[in-house]
Amino acid sequence: MRAAKAWYDYQRSFERRTFRRHFFVNLYRCIFGVAAFSAMTRTRIVWWSLVLLFLFAAESCAAEARRVLMLHAFGHAYSPWSDMAASFRAEIVKRSPQPIDLYEVSLDTARVQDSKEDAPFVEYIKALLSGRPPDLIVPVGAPAAFFLQRNRPQLFPRTPMLILGADVRRIPGATRTEYDTGVLLDLDLPAYLTNVLQLLPETTDIAVVVGNSPVERYWTSELHRAFQQFADRVNITWFNDLTLGEMQERAARMPAKSVIFWFLLSEDAAGVPYSEDRALETMREVSTVPIFGMGDYQMGRGIVGGPLMQNQGSGPARGGRCFANPEGRDAKHPRSAIGVVRAAGL
Repeated sequence: MRAAKAWYDYQRSFERRTFRRHFFVNLYRCIFGVAAFSAMTRTRIVWWSLVLLFLFAAESCAAEARRVLMLHAFGHAYSPWSDMAASFRAEIVKRSPQPIDLYEVSLDTARVQDSKEDAPFVEYIKALLSGRPPDLIVPVGAPAAFFLQRNRPQLFPRTPMLILGADVRRIPGATRTEYDTGVLLDLDLPAYLTNVLQLLPETTDIAVVVGNSPVERYWTSELHRAFQQFADRVNITWFNDLTLGEMQERAARMPAKSVIFWFLLSEDAAGVPYSEDRALETMREVSTVPIFGMGDYQMGRGIVGGPLMQNQGSGPARGGRCFANPEGRDAKHPRSAIGVVRAAGL
């Protein structure tokens, strides 16, 4: 009787494991089948292919909760990164066949000016996860990824890292280890002004709204370089050295045939932090000219449409593209998504 019962239990266990594996394999195939018919699903395919790899690898273990550490670059909710984090958080919990034990740490990188100031955050994270290291680390935004790269030797060097919401300019392949991969942006910056001039060809003046935090200072430099080609066609004014109040005053008295291009604003020239969403809405209330934005998360707040960075998982933006680890092509490549997961034994 015991032998028969043991054989019966073994068969039931085998059937359950086989069902779960077939379920994930079929789900994975189904997703890629949809992708063949709609180019607008590619961003979602890239994102959830990596997540499914993680979940499928983890499925072979017992129903032990999988630890996921999310690192946020800012100390407050700030679009678009807070939107990306919310989407990832909800979906990984919903789709995982096992419980997800989610840990979230805000680094407030806008206030940390020296890498020596990393130490308190490092010690806190080590204490938070002292019992068992995480199975996956998800830095949201380039500053959070920089923090982890600087402190990789002390913070779980063999744990796979999935970078979200960073541009490939800031996280090139040479800076990533064999345990790292990412869903990275590649923004086509000139496309933003090309769109403005196609929709409003009589435009003579463009005011660029960008803040003065370390992240925004980097992008101010990139925008200057990208917009140089338009210098002989329009007059470009930069708001990065103004307070939000001064920006609003300028916006209220801009001449006809002018537009505002709103890129990012998390901190103004006076060092005052702002919620991106609310700051944009207040600008819209006083502006006498059209406002163009850079991401779909700004839609519904008064911006004009165009080649917006897609943040809602519906597809790649015409002005930029999302892709998973551009160098990795297969499981043998050290930086491919599969290689990253397998390297940590997940």
